[in-house]
Amino acid sequence: MTDSVSKSAPVRVAWHAPLDRFMGAESAEALDGETTLASFLIALREREPKLAPFTKWEDKDTKPWGVLVLRGSEILKLRDALYPGDSLDMMVMVEGG
Repeated sequence: MTDSVSKSAPVRVAWHAPLDRFMGAESAEALDGETTLASFLIALREREPKLAPFTKWEDKDTKPWGVLVLRGSEILKLRDALYPGDSLDMMVMVEGG
């Protein structure tokens, strides 16, 4: 985090299909300080229950089951820190290949 970013700057989230249908294309989510991805996802799904199927995990998991969270080219894990001013992309994981 740089000194030029306020400790209460929002996290900007780009929501990819189908999440954009109920979250909008982009949002600015309040963040008062450093938190983990897990805590951030819990707060989001409490506010928007439609996110629940995509933001589940068990204690042993390192990533949520249904959503891929990127900060730039970095795939975030549940324990990774988020900072005010971060920009994230959230997309549904797809199986197969």
